[in-house]
Amino acid sequence: MPKRRRKLAPLKKPRRSKPAEVLVGAPGGRMLCLVPFCRRTRKDDGRFDEWICGKHWTLTPRSWRRGLFLFRRRGVHHELVARMWDRLKRVAIERAAGL
Repeated sequence: MPKRRRKLAPLKKPRRSKPAEVLVGAPGGRMLCLVPFCRRTRKDDGRFDEWICGKHWTLTPRSWRRGLFLFRRRGVHHELVARMWDRLKRVAIERAAGL
């Protein structure tokens, strides 16, 4: 008796990812998450110079996020707000890398 041949499923087209030149520099009014290799973007409305996406923002300590919000709301010295933002950036990048 001859062997039956299995029907092969048609090949799927490979997913096309966005070219790197589209994401670098965020043309088209888009802003990249500042965590390296994160491809999330948001609309660049001119309010912020840097942005952390929600996925990486939740990796930062809640108390630090709350402190940053309160500092900005109370009008605390800009240098203190900048240092707190730098700490949050560092933690988000380290935790995204698994450190």
